[in-house]
Amino acid sequence: MKIYDKGITQMYCGYWNGSPLEVGLIPTIFKVPEREVLHSHPYREYYVIIAGKGLLIINGKEVELAPNNVVMVEPYEKHEVTWVDPHEGIRWVIIKEKSDPNGKIVH
Repeated sequence: MKIYDKGITQMYCGYWNGSPLEVGLIPTIFKVPEREVLHSHPYREYYVIIAGKGLLIINGKEVELAPNNVVMVEPYEKHEVTWVDPHEGIRWVIIKEKSDPNGKIVH
């Protein structure tokens, strides 16, 4: 058994502490993070929406992010969060099935 505590970022576990997957609880945000860019990676990524609203573009298709839905991004699908409701914000859990420091491909 292993228990992971949240570090100085929103991430709980990943390659940096020996976990084979990455899990992060993103605090409520009210705008798209500046570091967010169109990207892909060779593993699945899941967005579990807890509260608020946003928009995710996956291979050119708009996908609404809303409470109680889970969006799975397949390996190598180009994706990017492009909008966050400025009044409600959005809060989510992100799960990546693999944790790799060099896994992100920017497009």
